[in-house]
Amino acid sequence: MIFGINLLMAQTVIAAQPPGVTTAPYTISYSAKLTDAAGVAVTTTQSIRFSIWSDADSDATDYLVGGGINPAAGGFTGWQETHTVTPDANGLFHIQLGTINTLPNFTSAIHIFLEVDVKPVASPDTAFEVLDPDGNIANLTDRLPINSGAYAINADTVDNRDAGTAPGDIPFLDPIGQLPITTIPGGTDAETFILDFDNTVTGPAGSVVLQFGNALGKFLEYDTAAHWFNFNDNLNVTGNLTVTGTINGVTVDNTTVGPYNQSIAIEPVYTGATINQDGTANQGKLENFYVDTDGVPGNDNINHYRWTTQQAALQNIDLILRVTLPSGFVSWQATPVDFTYRTQDGVPADNQVDFTMEDTAGNPVALVGAAALVNPAFTTANITFGGAPVFTAGQPITIKIKLSATNIGAAYAGKISLNYVGR
Repeated sequence: MIFGINLLMAQTVIAAQPPGVTTAPYTISYSAKLTDAAGVAVTTTQSIRFSIWSDADSDATDYLVGGGINPAAGGFTGWQETHTVTPDANGLFHIQLGTINTLPNFTSAIHIFLEVDVKPVASPDTAFEVLDPDGNIANLTDRLPINSGAYAINADTVDNRDAGTAPGDIPFLDPIGQLPITTIPGGTDAETFILDFDNTVTGPAGSVVLQFGNALGKFLEYDTAAHWFNFNDNLNVTGNLTVTGTINGVTVDNTTVGPYNQSIAIEPVYTGATINQDGTANQGKLENFYVDTDGVPGNDNINHYRWTTQQAALQNIDLILRVTLPSGFVSWQATPVDFTYRTQDGVPADNQVDFTMEDTAGNPVALVGAAALVNPAFTTANITFGGAPVFTAGQPITIKIKLSATNIGAAYAGKISLNYVGR
């Protein structure tokens, strides 16, 4: 039986898929009408072999002696499968390609043509005949071009790449919206790597941080407020160190070079302090005390003033002292003032402590964390500056501590630390 050009219809279409399915089906619907050379419908059982090629020409080198497809043939892509079909009374049949052997992910440069071979089911493979689409087996167009429908299988991939973490895969975000650690390389070939590329971190409170280890917590930080880098651990330099700017607070051969962090500690009784009564509600008693909080000499011992009164209304007293900034004063540290205080209870109406300051120009300094201080245990207030105060080396500043209390309260003033950067 010669089939020749008697393939009346042959097409490849993707089978319909229910709504909501995100993966393309790996089968292709194929329908055709099979007739003999006289145009009479073939209704007997046939073996129909399908194969995918990158070229349209079928020649003798594409087949083995026994009639099978030569796996080493030029243009053969490696996919084939054979179906046994029995056409209906009109010679029509319908099959699903890919139900025997899984179809490839179609690539337009490789999977270009579909070859269809037919023989009676009982005949040997050497009886297979190529169903030539134009009926001319002498020319170079012996196979069917694959239309765009088959390439929809690539909807399961992107450019033939799967989602996953294997080499060549497309990475995907994990359940918490992050790339799996397996997708992150151990290094980069780039010669420049920029942190904060979008410049969203700005001063005075921002910083850009490169951290080493979660529990380890070691980091290199650029402080945008101070305009310098911070390391939070020791730095070991095994080679030469060249500095073109100023070296601040570095000890070289037991000598400290440049400005470094220093503090002025003022313990009660404050040296040079005056006691001021402002003329209103100043009835009470100011005493000096020492307390050993843990029973160990020299450890957690606190010198302090205590202000008490027998009046039911709030009474106050001012402790005023003038402190001259050192001649080597350069600037203040991030926390300029640490002030130890206590109140009898935590109720401002019963007792409170207020800390104020004037700069070297005699102007009030806007302080943060210094007003209406209350705490029933000795604690340290970390006081910072606002605004633009003026501080000149060698000039005095004025500090005033107001202690306020009723007959059920008491106010305590302890150590003052002025923290600065100086030479």
